[in-house]
Amino acid sequence: MLENPEKIVNELREIYTRLIGLSANHSYYTFFTINTRCIPRYYIEQAYPKLKDKFEEVAEFLGLEPKFIPDVKEEEIKGNYTLWGHKENGFADLIYRLNGIIWESFGREEFRNVCELIAVVRDLKQEYLEKINEKLFRIGWKFPDYINSHEWGGSGRPYWHQEYEINGIWLDKCYEVPSWSSYSEREVEFEGKSLIELFNDISPALFLGYIGYYDKKYVEYKWPPLFRGVYNYTLIIRDNRLRIRREER
Repeated sequence: MLENPEKIVNELREIYTRLIGLSANHSYYTFFTINTRCIPRYYIEQAYPKLKDKFEEVAEFLGLEPKFIPDVKEEEIKGNYTLWGHKENGFADLIYRLNGIIWESFGREEFRNVCELIAVVRDLKQEYLEKINEKLFRIGWKFPDYINSHEWGGSGRPYWHQEYEINGIWLDKCYEVPSWSSYSEREVEFEGKSLIELFNDISPALFLGYIGYYDKKYVEYKWPPLFRGVYNYTLIIRDNRLRIRREER
């Protein structure tokens, strides 16, 4: 091989091409897998109708687990609006990580400088983000205006954000929560909103990865630099509190 440099270049070019082919940009199976990072069951079955009769089988194979189960008596609502996501180190989680590593590697200058010697290098993560932005624009998706995703304050004062209290299938109270424990949270006026309506409104963005889900076990929250810039928002549910956080770019 050393006597034939062209063969080395061709082999490296083949590896490069195969890596691109594994990414969610080009692989239907990788795209499907990262779609299941956090999604209500009804929506993933709506997107992939053949899953309806085989959901449990596919969930077991991919390593999916419930991330949030609504506290309601109606079994149909509970089943449809349970949020499913990747189990740590499950097959889907590992594919998600692999895709993220490919995206991040192709965005690094030192990697690009080497690969440009053998191929035209593309920023796969940026391409994917542009693609999902286009899809959401095409369907007229907008972030729900009844949820405050912003954070304010700072400069010698605590940061504040809003959290919503979950009661069954209803968001019935809203609180402004400080980043400093020396300050107390305060309830603010809120008309209330159906949790079902919220999940319906954000499901397209959850499905495409425009909104992520916070799980402290997930690799992007253990080592944030690896997946920086993928999500525009993050859904956080702890106990009976829900928050959607706007991510700074």
